[in-house]
Amino acid sequence: MIEQSFRVGEAKSPEEYRRVVEDLWRKLSDNFKERSEAQFREFQGAAEKWFELARSAPTAESDSSRNYREAGRAYSESQTARA
Repeated sequence: MIEQSFRVGEAKSPEEYRRVVEDLWRKLSDNFKERSEAQFREFQGAAEKWFELARSAPTAESDSSRNYREAGRAYSESQTARA
């Protein structure tokens, strides 16, 4: 595509210039569309995995909140012991 973009300046007539530019534009837009769709599919797959992990990990969340509460309790007890 880069080579083709350099050939735009070599057009001999306005009609040839139009044809080369349209062809280049079509290829660039198709390439952009393909890349965008591929990135969207990759993101969609990652999001599905994230949601699946979130659904399957409620016990980890409850454990971490329990650990947080225990750590807070231990901290407040240590502060009380210092006073």
